[in-house]
Amino acid sequence: MKSVLFILPYFGKFPNYFQLFLNSCNANPTIDWLLVTDNSMNEFYLPANVIIKRSSFKDIQQLIFKRFQTNIIAPYELCKYRVAYIDLFLEAHSYDFWGYCDCDLIWGNLRIFLTEDILQNYDKISWRGHMTLFKNSPNINSAYKIKIPGFKTFKGCIENTEGINLFDEVGINKIFDYLGLKIYKSIPFADLKIRSANFKCLHNIFPQETNQLQIFSWSNERGLERIYLLKGQIKKEAIAYVHFLKRPMEMKGEDLKCSFLIIPNGFIDNRIITIKEIKKYARKKIYWSYWLHRINYTFIRNKINYLLHNKNNQPDKYC
Repeated sequence: MKSVLFILPYFGKFPNYFQLFLNSCNANPTIDWLLVTDNSMNEFYLPANVIIKRSSFKDIQQLIFKRFQTNIIAPYELCKYRVAYIDLFLEAHSYDFWGYCDCDLIWGNLRIFLTEDILQNYDKISWRGHMTLFKNSPNINSAYKIKIPGFKTFKGCIENTEGINLFDEVGINKIFDYLGLKIYKSIPFADLKIRSANFKCLHNIFPQETNQLQIFSWSNERGLERIYLLKGQIKKEAIAYVHFLKRPMEMKGEDLKCSFLIIPNGFIDNRIITIKEIKKYARKKIYWSYWLHRINYTFIRNKINYLLHNKNNQPDKYC
C-alpha cells in the first residue's frame, strides 16, 4: 500500500468542529497528516496518524524567507506555498505521495477512492486546493518551478506580481497538463457553495437532479455519505470529503464522537432520516448570516480598496 501524507500548517483558532475533523482522520489509519502549529492540542483527542510538529508562525516565516527570499505577513498566505511544501517540510520525503488539505472539512473513507491502481498511474490527485496529492518523485516535486509562457507562475504568486494568482489550484494544474503529467480528477467530493444556505455542491461533480435536496452522514464504520432525494426516494453514496468553505457550523448533537448527520448548518446526532426531514433541512432559504456579514462598511471598504489597488483582479480558472 502506497504511503500518503497530507501537510497542514495552521496558525490561529481551529474551527469549532476541529475534533470531528480529527476523528475523520482517525478513521483513515493508513493515511498520515502532519499538523504544523503553535496551538495547544491539550483539549483534543489526537489520533496516532496525526503527527504534530510544534512551530511558531515566526519559524515558518524564517523558513520561507531562507528558501524563497520572500516574506509572508499572515498565515493565510501559506496557501501560496502549498505546491512547495515538499521543499519546506522534510517529513514528506519518506512518503510515496504527499500533499496538502484544509481542515474545514470532514473526510470519508479515502482509500476507497485512492486505490493502488490510481496511485500507481497518476502523478497528481485532484485539482482543488482543499485536497491535493503529488507523487513523490523529483520531476513531480519540481514541476512548480517551471515557467510556461502565458501562465501565471509560482514566482509571481509568492511575490504578488501577477494579480489574483491561485497557483495551488490553477497554475500548477496547467503546468501538469502542459508537461503531459496525469491528474486524477474523478474523486467525488462535496465542495459546498458558500452563498447558499442549503447544501449545493460545486464543480458539477454530481448530477443536477441529485444536487437539490441533500445532507450528509458520517460514521466510523461507513465513512462519509451523501444522502439525497431522487424521484421521491432516499439515496446514499460514499464520497471522499465534504468541504464547508468557511461555512459556520454549529455543534448541535449530544454524542458526535462515532457518528453524526451534517445538515445546514450544523452537526446533529445520527439517526434514521426521513424524506420529510431531508426536505426540511435542505429547503431553500435566505442565507442571512452570510449576507449580513458582508453588508457592512468595513467589508465593502476593504473590497473596494482591494479592487482599486490590485491589477489583474480576474481570478484564474481551471476545469
